[in-house]
Amino acid sequence: MALPITAMNFLVYLRAVVSVLFLGRLGSLELAGGALSIGFTNITGYSVFVGLASGLEPICSQAHGSRNWALLSLSLHRMILILLIAAVPIGFLWLNLEPIMLFMGQDGDVTSTAATYCLYSLPDLLTNTLLQPLRVYLRSQGVTRPQMWCTLAAVALHAPLNYVTVVGMGLGVRGVAMASVLTNLNTVSYTHLDVYKRQILRNGRINIGIATLTLFIIYNNYLLLKNLFSLTDDVPKIHILLLFNLYLNILFIEIVFFFRCFYLIVNEVLLVGDFSNNKFYNVFLLFNK
Repeated sequence: MALPITAMNFLVYLRAVVSVLFLGRLGSLELAGGALSIGFTNITGYSVFVGLASGLEPICSQAHGSRNWALLSLSLHRMILILLIAAVPIGFLWLNLEPIMLFMGQDGDVTSTAATYCLYSLPDLLTNTLLQPLRVYLRSQGVTRPQMWCTLAAVALHAPLNYVTVVGMGLGVRGVAMASVLTNLNTVSYTHLDVYKRQILRNGRINIGIATLTLFIIYNNYLLLKNLFSLTDDVPKIHILLLFNLYLNILFIEIVFFFRCFYLIVNEVLLVGDFSNNKFYNVFLLFNK
């Protein structure tokens, strides 16, 4: 149980390393500003979310042990709402990064770059209101390996997203921030798919509640991204970026599905000798005719 959690945390920090590497490609000013913004957002935003979400762990563990599914799901819902409320003052703090840093005597150019990165990281606040409670919710039930794989899948797409936004679209610091937002959004999406697949959310009302919150947050993420890009007349670029992210996800799922089917087919041939009734094989044929 500890190994998947350790691997997942390593992947989260690896994502930050990739972001810093692409900031370094842009120049020393962008690297300094991005590093300042990453430190500021980690301290004032993400660490607060992690701390608040950790309060969910003893409640969920107790509810899971006593098989009190209603309390388990209710705790998750309430924590998501608590983080949504907490995101409001944190968002205002991020928006005022520049005057705060200037008041503290930071360099004006570095502060301006950091403020840009922080501004385009705002949608990540909404994403983390789902991601952090969901991680604790699953971990308290002993479900750790799927989280590792979901994080690995999202981080694997992080470098291509950075390359497209920074090099392909020329978005600079904004592109690095947007790539991080999309990576976390992918992590949330993969984790939710795995949750529904494993039927961890046992009550129909719970499924509808989490699905509604997820759609609400994703839609608001899109609106926020669109408004941010409209500040610089780059609205079409957000559509291209979202389509590219969707393409990467479909391609990744297709590759994983292919190897999964290949493994099952080989397994059937070696052990049974007949794989015509294998459901994965038949679905794979349906989508690859």
